Amino acid sequence: MEGRLLRPKELSVDPTSPDAATIFKYWLRTVKDFITTLEESQTSGQTAVNKKRIIISCLSPTIYPYVEECETYGDIIEILSRTFIRRKNNIYARHLLVSRRQVVGETIAEYLQQLKMLAKECVFTDVTKEKYRDELTRDAFINGLNSTAIRQRLLEVDELDLRKAHELADSLDRAQHYATMNVASTSTTPPFTASLSQTSRIGEDLEVGPLAQATAVTRPDRFTSRRPCPFCGEPDHKRTVCPARYSTCFKCGKRGHFSKVCRAYDRGRVSTITQGTYSRPYLSSILASAPNCLEPAIVTGTLAGATVDILLDTGASNNFIDRGTARKARLSLNKVIMSINMAAGSNPTKTFGRTKATLSFLGRKYVDVTFDIIEGLCADVILGQDFLKMHSEVTFKLGGDADKLIIPYVPMEIAALSAAKVSPPRLFEFMDRHAQPYASRSRQYSREDQAFIRSEVQRLIASDIIEASRSPWRAQVLVVKESTKKKRMVIDYSQTVNRYTQLDAYPLPKIEQIVNSVAADTFYSSLDLRSAYHQVPLLYHERPYTAFEADGCLYQYKRLPFGVTNGVSAFQRVIDRFIARHQLKKVYAYLDDITVTGSTLQEHDKNLNALLHAAQQDNLTFNEDKSKFRVTTLDLLGYRISFGNIRPDPHRLQPLLQLPPPKSSKELKRIVGMFAYYARWIPQYSKSAGPLLQCQSFPLTAEALRSFNELKSNLVKASLGAIQDDLPFEVESDASDYAIAAILSQNGRPVAFMSRTLNSTERHYPAVEKEATAIVEAVRKWSHFLKGRSFSLITDQRSVAFMFDQKNRGKIKNSKLLMWRLELSQYDYKIRHKPGISNVAPDTFSRVCSHVNSRQDLCLLHRSLGHPGFARFYHFIKGRNLPFTSEETKQVCRSCQTCAEVKPRFYKPQEGTLVKSIQPWERLSIDFKGPVRGRNPYLLIVVDEYSRYPFVFPCKSLSSTVVIECLSQLFCLFGFPAYIHSDRGASFVSKETKEFLFKRNIATSTSTPYHPKGNSQCERINQTIWRTIKLMLHDQSHREDQWEDVLPEALHAVRSLLCTSTNCTPHERLFTFSRRSMTGTSMPTWLLSPGQVLLRRYVRSKGDPLCDQVELLNANNSYANIRHNDGRESTVSTSDLAPCPSPTHNNSNQETTGVSTSDLAPCPSPTHNNSNQETTGDFQEPLNDSCRSVEDSDQPPIRRSTRTRKPPVRYGDWAS
Repeated sequence: MEGRLLRPKELSVDPTSPDAATIFKYWLRTVKDFITTLEESQTSGQTAVNKKRIIISCLSPTIYPYVEECETYGDIIEILSRTFIRRKNNIYARHLLVSRRQVVGETIAEYLQQLKMLAKECVFTDVTKEKYRDELTRDAFINGLNSTAIRQRLLEVDELDLRKAHELADSLDRAQHYATMNVASTSTTPPFTASLSQTSRIGEDLEVGPLAQATAVTRPDRFTSRRPCPFCGEPDHKRTVCPARYSTCFKCGKRGHFSKVCRAYDRGRVSTITQGTYSRPYLSSILASAPNCLEPAIVTGTLAGATVDILLDTGASNNFIDRGTARKARLSLNKVIMSINMAAGSNPTKTFGRTKATLSFLGRKYVDVTFDIIEGLCADVILGQDFLKMHSEVTFKLGGDADKLIIPYVPMEIAALSAAKVSPPRLFEFMDRHAQPYASRSRQYSREDQAFIRSEVQRLIASDIIEASRSPWRAQVLVVKESTKKKRMVIDYSQTVNRYTQLDAYPLPKIEQIVNSVAADTFYSSLDLRSAYHQVPLLYHERPYTAFEADGCLYQYKRLPFGVTNGVSAFQRVIDRFIARHQLKKVYAYLDDITVTGSTLQEHDKNLNALLHAAQQDNLTFNEDKSKFRVTTLDLLGYRISFGNIRPDPHRLQPLLQLPPPKSSKELKRIVGMFAYYARWIPQYSKSAGPLLQCQSFPLTAEALRSFNELKSNLVKASLGAIQDDLPFEVESDASDYAIAAILSQNGRPVAFMSRTLNSTERHYPAVEKEATAIVEAVRKWSHFLKGRSFSLITDQRSVAFMFDQKNRGKIKNSKLLMWRLELSQYDYKIRHKPGISNVAPDTFSRVCSHVNSRQDLCLLHRSLGHPGFARFYHFIKGRNLPFTSEETKQVCRSCQTCAEVKPRFYKPQEGTLVKSIQPWERLSIDFKGPVRGRNPYLLIVVDEYSRYPFVFPCKSLSSTVVIECLSQLFCLFGFPAYIHSDRGASFVSKETKEFLFKRNIATSTSTPYHPKGNSQCERINQTIWRTIKLMLHDQSHREDQWEDVLPEALHAVRSLLCTSTNCTPHERLFTFSRRSMTGTSMPTWLLSPGQVLLRRYVRSKGDPLCDQVELLNANNSYANIRHNDGRESTVSTSDLAPCPSPTHNNSNQETTGVSTSDLAPCPSPTHNNSNQETTGDFQEPLNDSCRSVEDSDQPPIRRSTRTRKPPVRYGDWAS
């Protein structure tokens, strides 16, 4: 049983990641559901489910050490919950709410929404007036503290009232004061024994040692010294009196500053500090209020001339500076707002901006270090991965006795995406000499797309991928939704630089050579470059060509953009040079997919380490999620490769392998045409196809089926041949109402197939968009074959061929087609139209997909109705106008495995004479069914003989008391019948039962002894109900003792399906209207039969009527076939139809509708006025607005102008 269930995914998420709690909660729910399902499927006598073994099997090797010592299943759940689910800190959450301020550029509505989101994270309880006052005072007290360290310590406490907050803050303040006095009185100045002999450079080791000696004097308070002027170096003064205001720097040649403070001289490098230095760097002082565990990582340095405390944090992604420190240092602020997750709390925190400053500590000077500004840090400055990765090593002296622990470098773990250290390619070297800068017209976007574009621009600016531009070129952006519903911003260069750029002829690697080389080795690793194009820098003078408009501004790329003509060839050239420069062995690159191989595991690891080391040197970043390491089977470029074995990817030929045999003459002609289209690739085609061509009966004969399978296998063998790089590709596509399909071929030989069904949204696309969807899906699937090569697109939709033609520069008003044309603009293709009658092969697969999908829907409906027979099942389908034929219905009933296993074979006896009921609720038949397994071993079944409408009551016994209770419930709802018929059961003929019925004036009758036919209707309904219950139990894999769980569904199915004796459903015969159903769709009853209806008139003049009276011929759920009064027949939407109104309305409304009641055809009688409400499904057709105005007689007539050139044409003037 366990093998047939869907096992939960392995838990491998990092507990420190921001979304770890969400992923863990979902994983825990799936594991518990899996264990519960296993326990329910256990039968008596089987071994109990081992929960501990199951949950350990769902843990990754990185998570297992957390629970290695746990003894029970409950201990494992407890440890994992504490590890992944952070406990909310209410004090910290309320502090964030109280301290939140409106930022620049934030609207009032946005600010209020942010406060509401922060308030959701707080826990508010019902408190008294005094407690509310204390809590408010406590929050204000914590928020107003001047010491960041004390505030940070208070926020770490989960439960804190005003008294405890005061005591803890007071003790921390005294401890900080005493510690400062103690350091000042006991420390001495260390001797300066030597100075640094060489300049420190980026890449050298940075060592942070313990506190060797402290300074001789107390450290002066921060920011007490006057800040020097940045232009002359003298003490701070006004700019108007600065002596360097009109001076020229002899180093950079710019006016306004002296050369001694010139930043251009020191920018981009690390210089030595001119003061005397120690023999080795050491920690000069430690912030007294910082947590003790952080002391080895905190050093003291200078920032903008002031002393600050610096925390080296290996867990921080960026560099951060406290908001108060930045304000006191008077640093310039750039409004770059980001949301980050802090380790101190579970709530995200927003930054207040970004700044740059010069930082000095441990004898080194760092110029223009970038900081994100955050309020309430535990130190003045936090240096994270963005700073630490400049050094080859950073050593922390912790003072422990164990050996040092070294964490190996893995370049994929760095989250930041920086520019690679490679030579920028010449992207626009061969521009047309007649090219003139072109600025595309601005476009309008929805509010949702505008917000997305704004966020993407901020992300690209923060990642240093784009910059502000002053270029004469201007392209426009589009927001594209991928198949995963994820949005992506793309640039439309098709109207700007791509029109004037000549194609770079640099070749892509030959797929066949790469596949053969990889298959010669045993072990493989596949690495994917993360945002590959955005890692390649762009030449400075070529950046203006990439300018685009976004969020009301003009930007240009600093890295290689997507969508330019020569982007593919330029990137491949960069990767090839990277491999050649580092002399990497057995490394194969096809665009951003890099494959490393080795004949042995040691050789593979050596080649992989060489690649990672080279990537580290050139600053390349890989995507670990899409990378695979040390595997022996690899899917690469459309092939599945192992040692000495090359096979096509199974998905390439899946549509052909799953092609079902034809079931009608139309399908046979279509499939034979497809085989004839590829006849030259099928050996002895005429001989193989002979039996299939001669077959005229369905299902196919054994010989014809053998011929079909032989043709299919021969075509599969022809498609298995190697893909040749020197032959051009052709992509043939087609779409039907329910599916799309495409075939990739070379010189007429098919090499890959693609087909899939359309989802519910895509089925509503017009024909043009469906055909375009087939083209775009095919190009996406085979992009690794088509990129960098010239290929042909073939479609049978002429409009799509015109719009996707690269020679067509016209604007497409359909935004979906415009985005797809933009996506195809990065490929080199020619598109041509092919008539539908000649586009045989793709058409075959698109039709087969729709047929398979239709068969699956019919089978699902058959199961949901409790596996009825053909007569009742087809009556249900026909009554709801579902698109299934009687032949399809028969095939589903005959091929149902559940029906074959459960349903018995019956002998039909001769029909006997029975007393017939002539009206509903006249005669009832009752009987017991049982005993059966379950909580209630018996079923009391009551059936109305006129309608065959059944009622079932689960019972614990066969006593007369149970019978009286069940009948009392039934009579309370439906009233008293005239007769009740039963067999001679003791509970039915007992004195209590007869007295109960006699008092209610109900006659009784019984069948003869040992003669079940005397109560045949109840006996038959017993079998029908119990058979339906068993079929549903079998479908849902339930035990027989769980029959009460499916009883309501079984009764619903029996009451909704046709009774062949009455030619009507039990519900319709008893209640005279159709039963609403959850399965299938239905229509109003006035659409089920031909007759007169009203049709909405769209094109009319002022005096014309709103609707016309037409004759309904037939209809389905969406469309109806009608006949106009002049004899024309047409097809219209059912939403434009309405039933004819009742003839009893007033004449005062004639001017409103323009239709005279005397000219209308007779309408249904008043007893059928609610016919549009008598539906048999979830669908109910609303009346037209014009029809409502006809029936509403209370409204006064509309006053119309009498200035008409001629009288309006009325329906009665030409209806005859």
